[in-house]
Amino acid sequence: MTSNDVDPSHRVVRELGGILLGEQSLSQVLVQVTKVAAEALPDARDVSVTLIDERRSRDRGDLRARSVAFHHDLAIDLDERQYTSDRGPCLDAAASGMTILVDTSQDEPYPEFCQAARHRNVPRTMSVGLILPGRTVGALNIYASPETDFTQTEVDLAEELAGFVGVAVANAARYEDAVNLSRDLEEAMQSRASIEQAKGILMERYDCDADRAFDMLRVASSKGNVKLRNVAARLVARAGRGDGGRGDGGST
Repeated sequence: MTSNDVDPSHRVVRELGGILLGEQSLSQVLVQVTKVAAEALPDARDVSVTLIDERRSRDRGDLRARSVAFHHDLAIDLDERQYTSDRGPCLDAAASGMTILVDTSQDEPYPEFCQAARHRNVPRTMSVGLILPGRTVGALNIYASPETDFTQTEVDLAEELAGFVGVAVANAARYEDAVNLSRDLEEAMQSRASIEQAKGILMERYDCDADRAFDMLRVASSKGNVKLRNVAARLVARAGRGDGGRGDGGST
């Protein structure tokens, strides 16, 4: 069997397996996915990935979408037309998780989008919802070459690709959550260390206990409308410089 005779599904799986999740940014991974999709789908002229803002309201009218990866400019142009009009197959696929095939020679149900697609000589489009557990996060969009149609094999392959994109998005979200948690913990530890140091300085300076020192920091924070950790950090910094001032926020 020659390389050209390999089952396209197996070839796609092999190529996707070479994309290292977690070692690249999400945008880099998705750009590679669009390249694999464009090469794997014979009738694809261009490919893009739409992601939706999960902070949107449940009302589709508030859906916020953006193209995070695309193979050529055709896809981004037709994607953006849908975002601008707030109507189109990629938005409906992103909202529903369904696979939506459009014959652009028929205006319904997307007359403005179909007119734009015909103007770019795109006869068919396919948008596949990206599904994560309990929600959808976007769509994989495929725009057909002139005078072609998508075969069932291509639809199946696109849905496989969409599954991979969903995994990539989920991994990226978990990684971002882990990074944010790590950063928050580090900031919390640094803040606590500064506050403890500042309390020690005040206890020595005013010959008071820890509770009284903390109250002094809290009052300075309130009077100066400055976060407690920033009051503490400034006091520690001044003490480190040896200037020994007694006036941070009025009490310290």
